[in-house]
Amino acid sequence: MLNVKNVKNVIWDKDGTLIDVHIYWSEIIRRRANEIVKKYNLNYALYTDICKMLGLDVDNGRLLQEGPVGVLSRYEILEKLHIYLLDQGVNSNMNINELIFNVVHSEFKPFMYNYVKLLPCIKDTLDKFHQQGIRQYIITSDTSENAKSIADYLGIIKYFKKIWGKDEVRVPKKTGVPALKLMEEENLESKETICIGDTKMDFDMAKNSNCRCVLVATGQIPRNVLAQYTDAVNNVSEILLN
Repeated sequence: MLNVKNVKNVIWDKDGTLIDVHIYWSEIIRRRANEIVKKYNLNYALYTDICKMLGLDVDNGRLLQEGPVGVLSRYEILEKLHIYLLDQGVNSNMNINELIFNVVHSEFKPFMYNYVKLLPCIKDTLDKFHQQGIRQYIITSDTSENAKSIADYLGIIKYFKKIWGKDEVRVPKKTGVPALKLMEEENLESKETICIGDTKMDFDMAKNSNCRCVLVATGQIPRNVLAQYTDAVNNVSEILLN
């Protein structure tokens, strides 16, 4: 168990921390790869390679530890895709690639609830923190609308005072700016705030906003790697706040 003292506020990540990142993002990556193949009129044999480039091991349906999906920002993923396609001799266009991502998102949205699943112990942990009077928030790289809709569907929206996506503060999480803006708006003290996530991006956000951080190995990165950055646990149930 990990005991963290003097905590009044928790800023949660969403994917890989609250919900199963493999189920949700594996489907999105498959859809993105399929649309890329069609849009650029590529040989379908490249489908599996494109999935891998985006961070999915198609054979076992799990995200790769190194990402980029789940690890890097959307813009960074688009950049990597652009370079990959150019290397394959494809006349890649960043605007077209972003449009593909947007179309996939739009078409996936009506079906997304089929691919969202809470990770073990999440409801119990959220409820425990709530009973302790700890204020809870979400900052995610997803859109605010998506994040709120998913939290509502999963029955956990009641635990969060605010849910912020990438559209709320148009600066990457890792800069710490979203957390700083949230704390300013909610009148929170950084020394009393802990960020809980599953990637280095979450650690960077905490570090750059002067917050403490705990990383959980429920995403795509094992605990021994996460522990190189900060305190790491296998599951959120191992976190005790007081």
